Amino acid sequence: NTPTATPTPVPTNLVQFSAASYINDESNVGDVPQQTVVTVTRTGTTTGVTTVTAGPGGTGTANVGATCTGNADIAAAPVVLTFAAGELSKTFNVTNCPDTLYEVDETRQFTLTGASGGGVGAQGTTNVIVNDTANQFRNVTPIDTFQGLQSTASPITVAGGPTNVHRIRVTLYDFYHAFPDNIKVLLVNPQGRRYILMGDAGGAAPILQNGHVTLTFTDLAGQVLPDSTPLTRGKFEPTNWQTTINDFLPPAPAGPYAQPGSTVGGTIAQTMFGNFGQLDGNGVWTLYVRDDNGGDSPTVVNGQILGGWGLELLAATASGVEVSGRVLTPDGRGLRNATVSMVDSQGVVRTATTSSFGYYSFDSVEAGSSVVMNVQSRRYRFAPRIVQVIDTLTVGNRARGPVTLARPDP
Repeated sequence: NTPTATPTPVPTNLVQFSAASYINDESNVGDVPQQTVVTVTRTGTTTGVTTVTAGPGGTGTANVGATCTGNADIAAAPVVLTFAAGELSKTFNVTNCPDTLYEVDETRQFTLTGASGGGVGAQGTTNVIVNDTANQFRNVTPIDTFQGLQSTASPITVAGGPTNVHRIRVTLYDFYHAFPDNIKVLLVNPQGRRYILMGDAGGAAPILQNGHVTLTFTDLAGQVLPDSTPLTRGKFEPTNWQTTINDFLPPAPAGPYAQPGSTVGGTIAQTMFGNFGQLDGNGVWTLYVRDDNGGDSPTVVNGQILGGWGLELLAATASGVEVSGRVLTPDGRGLRNATVSMVDSQGVVRTATTSSFGYYSFDSVEAGSSVVMNVQSRRYRFAPRIVQVIDTLTVGNRARGPVTLARPDP
């Protein structure tokens, strides 16, 4: 007789992550790093006890540590989740470690393993994403926006900051509004310099409170806020679509104000560096926000910067740093005679030509600065990369993936 195979038991309940990804900002709230809450759900027959281990996996760009020390981007360790009888969901926290590096989104995959009393469902992995923000100095008090009333002021007192500001970033945390196009944002530094950070962007597309977006402003973003399409999370150059904004009401100082315009790049006078650079960053910085629509209900709150705002100030040092690297073709060979350009925050452009094996080098680069690297080649196309010069670095530009593309020209 042919023996009958023992059937594989089918789990009567399944555990899985509630979403394919979770994202939260890289920031401190007070002295406590912000945390991402990850949810695991259970379905099926839930009358028994189910346990499962959730922890960081091996893929992703975020460095994982037990605590926010060293180069850790997130702090996490495997955790055993125990579902008691009748429990349908459990949560655990992943700590986002703040720093002053200029970074793209960092991700780390988390997995569910070792399920007991049940099985793992289709969503057995998820990605935790850290959104890079300006978090060196922070005011977490929500900023309300009112129709047509005077400007709302939110101060940050900087102590121990650089006396010669070289790079500045500003983040508006968790912004939502019924009509974003009405919002104007003014930034004033301790010396009284007045600069429009944002104005008349995002059109009439409402941003709901549960869909709030975090906006970070930096001269190096390479993109501006949209004029009439919805605002989304990301890094942007300061942007105003109205030709001139000089109409803030008290307690904001009167105009005129420096205007960034709505063109990528712009002149030095239109940048944050051109208005705040090479000045003492210590003292009171103030953000003023107003809604320029008078409306019929001027006392109604129609939006908020729910998480307040953050400020980051970095100094340039006199030390000379070398930025060097290698330009590679898609198959890993050095690309010769390619032109590598490096643009600093003041708009100064330097170029170098790659050697026979694809190597290039720039010396006497200011430590603490941020530069934009790009490659020009007759055969391949490259996307620009932003490099923060913290210490001696080796930076390679390679054509790969969906972001940095290389392909033969027609």
